[in-house]
Amino acid sequence: MDFISNLPSKPVFPALRRTQIGVRRGAEVPSVELMKVFLPSHVSSIEITIFSGSEAPGEAVLNSIANDISLPELTRFSITTFVDGCGPAMSQAILSHRSIQSLTIGLGTRTQAAPILQSAAQLPHLHHISISDFNRLATDQGPNVRLLPRGSLAAVTSLKVVGGSTFVDAVLGLPVTGNMESIYIGLAEEDGTPFAHCLRQFTRLKCLELQPVKRMPWSAVSMLVGCRELEVFRVVIPRFRPLDVSEADLERIADALPRLQELTLTCLSKPGWEAKYMPIRYLYRIATRFRNLRKLCVSVDASAEGNPTFDWTAAEVVANEALEELDVALSKVDREAEAAANEEFEELDLALSAGGPGPKVIAKMLRAWWPRLRFVKGDDPESGRVWAEVNAIIRWESK
Repeated sequence: MDFISNLPSKPVFPALRRTQIGVRRGAEVPSVELMKVFLPSHVSSIEITIFSGSEAPGEAVLNSIANDISLPELTRFSITTFVDGCGPAMSQAILSHRSIQSLTIGLGTRTQAAPILQSAAQLPHLHHISISDFNRLATDQGPNVRLLPRGSLAAVTSLKVVGGSTFVDAVLGLPVTGNMESIYIGLAEEDGTPFAHCLRQFTRLKCLELQPVKRMPWSAVSMLVGCRELEVFRVVIPRFRPLDVSEADLERIADALPRLQELTLTCLSKPGWEAKYMPIRYLYRIATRFRNLRKLCVSVDASAEGNPTFDWTAAEVVANEALEELDVALSKVDREAEAAANEEFEELDLALSAGGPGPKVIAKMLRAWWPRLRFVKGDDPESGRVWAEVNAIIRWESK
């Protein structure tokens, strides 16, 4: 049966706005007529993934989008390829749809990034671009990426780049204007400091997120001094890697980013994984040095064992009036407090044998440091009950 000839004359998917296309090994080359069924003119978002071994059908899909299908309402376009040689077809598909506002590119083997970025630079409405070379497969890792006219990507305000340090450095060195407001950097190798000097050009940057695969290059923080407008700074360390942040690092961040309103220093983790914690005195340092924070996300060790010299009963008043939300993620508390919470003891603020803090002690300390604190969140299945009690006390006292 001829599938196309038996379709009704009216659109098959009259309300379709978003299409995902996966081209896998063994797929047939699709006809233009079939492509048009799943890509009607009113589609606004397309996500294409071309898997290994599907070079011919993958290139045919891109060529149809470039030459045969009109998509005047297309605003979001994503192409990820795991095959060789689709670069020219990717560039042409991008260039053929000038209405694109958000572009996501995953580079495959022997794919050149520079021509693709040159096509993206000709999109007048582009405001977000994401380009990933996580496996370091692209052939142009260095200066060739930068061969764009000055002022290219002028409308772009949001950038995501993932790859080796040379590739990240090259993309961040593109001759963009000062309109960039948000940058996400995923570092696919340990030596990730070369990119840092490029951040100085983004004088209007509001949000910066760093996710290194291995260790965080804290020495790069000193390079952020040019980003004086930064309001959101997130660092997420992967599983099995230490956070390695020191009090001196916190001082450098505070000095470099005086207008910071949201700070995340945590690890990519989930229940059952070994978490990484910062000692409770680091929270005190943050309270004293970051005077404009409204939201803080950290993983802390709030146990007596992890803070042997900390005086829990002498919570010094800092009166930092800014912070309203504290996310302690997968943070640690004393096992006695965990057991008391899990057994729903009426009085959780026990005089613990280890001298550790219960929820009332922790809540009192946090309120002394941040009087306007309204919400405390903890996700760990073991300690979550303790943090829920801390949150309940703070919310009650803030009424």
